[in-house]
Amino acid sequence: MEFHKQEEDPISLYSHEPSNSSTTTTTTSRASSIITVSRSSEMSDSHHMSFTAGDHHYLHKLIDDLTIIDDLYSTFESESESSSYEKQVLDASRHVVHKQQTLDRIMQSETTYLNRLSTFQDTFVRALKIWLNNTEKKEATRKIKGTSLIEAMDSLEQNLGSLLDIHSNFLKQIKERYSIWGPTQLVSDIFNELFVKLPAAHTLFVEHYVDYLIAFDTLFRTSLFSKFMQINKNDTVQLQKNIEEIVHYLEMPLNRSLVYEKALQQLKHHSDPKHPDYTSIAKIAEKFKGFEAEWEERRTDCFSRLAVLQTCFTIQGCPITVTRRKRLLLSNAFIHVDVDDPSSTTDIRIYYLYNDQLIHCKKQKEKKDQPTATVYKGTIILKDSDVQPLQPTIIEKIKKGKKPLFKIGKRSNDPAVPVADSEIFGFEIMTREYIKPLEQTYFGSLPVDVIPVLRRYVIRVHSLEEQNIWYETIRKAISLSK
Repeated sequence: MEFHKQEEDPISLYSHEPSNSSTTTTTTSRASSIITVSRSSEMSDSHHMSFTAGDHHYLHKLIDDLTIIDDLYSTFESESESSSYEKQVLDASRHVVHKQQTLDRIMQSETTYLNRLSTFQDTFVRALKIWLNNTEKKEATRKIKGTSLIEAMDSLEQNLGSLLDIHSNFLKQIKERYSIWGPTQLVSDIFNELFVKLPAAHTLFVEHYVDYLIAFDTLFRTSLFSKFMQINKNDTVQLQKNIEEIVHYLEMPLNRSLVYEKALQQLKHHSDPKHPDYTSIAKIAEKFKGFEAEWEERRTDCFSRLAVLQTCFTIQGCPITVTRRKRLLLSNAFIHVDVDDPSSTTDIRIYYLYNDQLIHCKKQKEKKDQPTATVYKGTIILKDSDVQPLQPTIIEKIKKGKKPLFKIGKRSNDPAVPVADSEIFGFEIMTREYIKPLEQTYFGSLPVDVIPVLRRYVIRVHSLEEQNIWYETIRKAISLSK
């Protein structure tokens, strides 16, 4: 009866309440233990796998969450790929635009250069040759007789013709390639052909450069040039404009190769490394760069010679003439120090340092209604000179200022009041100038000797850098001229 009663009451199997019978307790404990473990395991599995076993709500929710996550990953990956692609397209478009702009500038620059070369050849060189050959004036024939003016004009016309042919062919090829294929096609072969021809033509031009300068110097010093230009010989303004124009024409070929070197560097910079023309553009750019490095010294020498021709006719009364050895090394405006009044800064002069002499000029007006002109004032022959830095005594005098002759007349706002804290830079030149005394006396002509006179020039510059450059350049020029 007791066992039957327990069997009907299932709660006792889970309540773990003690029983009066030991046998029944043991049996009941084992059964309770087994049932408890079984239910515990079943509850645990049911809790962890409820979304797959019984509860479809959790299953659907999980699927929805995973779908959203997949969509987010897909969206971000698509946006990343799209952004990368768009960046590549923008970069490629930007490179094409920059290359197009570079090629447009090259073609425009080349067109302008060709027009100016043609003007120089036709308007000046060729027309001048014809005019000189056809003139019947004995004066013109006598002045150019014995000079190489006509021969120099022949050589210049021939060299200009060679340059015109080379650059015309280059411009024609670039335009044809550009108009048919656009800015993305190959251009390195056209630049390579230019590089093969250009150095030889430039070398020939430079070898005869001084001949051209001497020829124009000879021409400018006669009345022939003003007559040829059909201007009044007294019209110095118009004459100066014509001379400056010719100087510009003579300068153009010297700088032209720099244009191609810079253009190739820009084309290289704006080209995709995967572009089939990238490597070739890089190689030809290096060729032009190497040519520029070799050409720089010769270009500088030509510029220094051309500057001699330019200063001859920009300085009134300039005694300088163009020769095969003459070069202009430096020029600038400095303070000409008066030894009697060292602190004065009012005497500003323009100094032109040539390889054998130093001339000084001043800006002044002959009349109020005329423009300011650069007027020649004097020459220092370098072979008879020595240069040294400013001596402490002169520096002290410059800083101290000039003492007034009468203290009563001295004012506090006098411009000669020195600034003691300012640094003084400059140099001194001691030169021997030769003066001839009067040869005619009351008693007739007597033999006389040239008397050397020592003269001191004190020049103040703006900075220590200028002081060092001018001092060293003058020192080297003196050394080479002796």
